[in-house]
Amino acid sequence: MTKTNYISASVALLAALLAASLLVLALPKVASSQVVVTEKEIDSNGKLGSIWVNNQLGCQVDHSGNGPGGEFFNGPQSSLSGIIGSYVFCGTFVAVGSETFGVTYKELTPVSQSLGGKGTKRKPFKITTVSDVGTTGLRVTEVDTYRTTQDQYRTNVTIKNRTNSTISATLYRVGDCYLNLADGVTKGKLVGSNQPACFSTDIAKPEELRLIPISSGSKYHVGDYDGLFTDAIDVQQPLANTLNETESDKYLGLSWNVTVGGGNTVTRSNLTKVTIPN
Repeated sequence: MTKTNYISASVALLAALLAASLLVLALPKVASSQVVVTEKEIDSNGKLGSIWVNNQLGCQVDHSGNGPGGEFFNGPQSSLSGIIGSYVFCGTFVAVGSETFGVTYKELTPVSQSLGGKGTKRKPFKITTVSDVGTTGLRVTEVDTYRTTQDQYRTNVTIKNRTNSTISATLYRVGDCYLNLADGVTKGKLVGSNQPACFSTDIAKPEELRLIPISSGSKYHVGDYDGLFTDAIDVQQPLANTLNETESDKYLGLSWNVTVGGGNTVTRSNLTKVTIPN
């Protein structure tokens, strides 16, 4: 290679390196998460054929009476393959201060997750998920249990304060209805005075999905996305006891305000019920 050619090659190389550097600078920043998201599945021959929970407390449930496909948007048979991030629109969220933790929000730090039980009355299937709420000092233990004779499963969420100071938080249990693998063909209703529900308007495929609070003091939402997320979970506010009965895309939610003293725990519980008439 002649000196002239060497100089030309060097200039070309420098230009290429500069262009590559500018390209890197122009790329959007991507979160460098180190959290590996995994899930456990209750696979049964009961009315609820499958229940999934991941270590970010995302969820999905599939009723065996309407073929494969989950009841929460957008219907995958997993809690990890929705179109928002990589999750289904169902989960437990915890808001502390100005931050919300859970799927598509600030990450929970996984501690452990286990699956056990036989689906019987004495030994129901059980998924136990333990995660830390960032650096707040709170630890969440969610226990989801299911008996195969039922069309509902129970969720107990226990929040433990591992600090010496009192911490206030808001706990949410929410989902986006996707009955019969369809979006926007559901109506909302309130069962009793505090059970948010959605039901299919397809006469040929009746189905209802309901969140039933067991613990007292809950607030509810039946309605649009904004009422659940924009006006509440996004800004760490409790739900507003909203009911929208029109036919549209329906979101359901329960929330509890909790105060946890240093070293203490609180538990809030609900049932997730999926009904398909025989």
